[in-house]
Amino acid sequence: MKTLKLIIAVLLLMFANFIFSQNLPGEIELVKEVDVNLGKGYTHSQVFVLNEEKFLFSHNSNTGQTDIWNLEKGGSPIYSKKWSSGWTNINFHEFKGKVYFFHQKSSEGTARINRLDYNEIMANKTMGPKIYEDKWSSGWTTTEFFVHNNILYFFHYKKSTGLARLNAATMGGGVGLKLYEKTWSKGYINFAMTANGNRFYILYQKGDEGTCVINNIDLRQLEMAVHNGNSISNLGEESYKKKWSTGWSNICFFTLDHQVYVFFNKNKGGTARIEKLDYYGTLGQRVYDKKWSDGYSEVDIYYQNGKPYLFLQKASTGQTIISELRIKKH
Repeated sequence: MKTLKLIIAVLLLMFANFIFSQNLPGEIELVKEVDVNLGKGYTHSQVFVLNEEKFLFSHNSNTGQTDIWNLEKGGSPIYSKKWSSGWTNINFHEFKGKVYFFHQKSSEGTARINRLDYNEIMANKTMGPKIYEDKWSSGWTTTEFFVHNNILYFFHYKKSTGLARLNAATMGGGVGLKLYEKTWSKGYINFAMTANGNRFYILYQKGDEGTCVINNIDLRQLEMAVHNGNSISNLGEESYKKKWSTGWSNICFFTLDHQVYVFFNKNKGGTARIEKLDYYGTLGQRVYDKKWSDGYSEVDIYYQNGKPYLFLQKASTGQTIISELRIKKH
């Protein structure tokens, strides 16, 4: 009887492993490269690549404390300044060989862009020359940049009113001209943009009640409008709409081996997932599903030498992890 039970247990284990491999074909793994503890309390942290070197930017919007580490060299911050408080919307983007730093105050509207200068940052002087400054209206809670086919797209949104705008630029140095404006429903907090073939996708999600939507936009028509200086009346059609569970706090698109994926996690609870985005703009095949510890509040994906890397940081402890995203070999 014991032998029979052992055989049944082994068969069940083999079956479970078979089902797991069937459910997650093309599974993605995270290959850890950096795991360090930095200062805690930063409200925004992000990695950027400049002169083929990785830098970690960390900022506390409440105190203004701003630190930058050169991750290739390690050690203490190579840039450390006390800025004014209130910078809540912060982004880095690369456009036509230059890296830009956007920062904006939601409460009173000031918006600035610097073109990053390697020598200035390494000498603890400035981020680089300021090339754009304007006073916007207050209340912007989302600012997302995406570059494709030498066009810079800038999407911004107000959670309190639902006002959504998409700007586009073909020259560096600003946020471009307004391409689209409309009032959506209120409350979206997670946004991401990507392209796949001749389609352009905007994902938006409500963390507090779960709704997740993906707009599928004809990229050729979008680019034609940009080059002709025309506005557009809509942002495509909804290709995906589902009611997720609540609590999702970070959503990022990334490309690996010519396939587009979306990463999303829960700051509280620890669940982390990656799913494939198909050409038609729907999510389906899950290729990563893990339970992490709580507290990964800062999440970003960046590229170096064409490879995607996942950046994670806990504001509560300062733990910082960087992992390369790879297709798992079974």
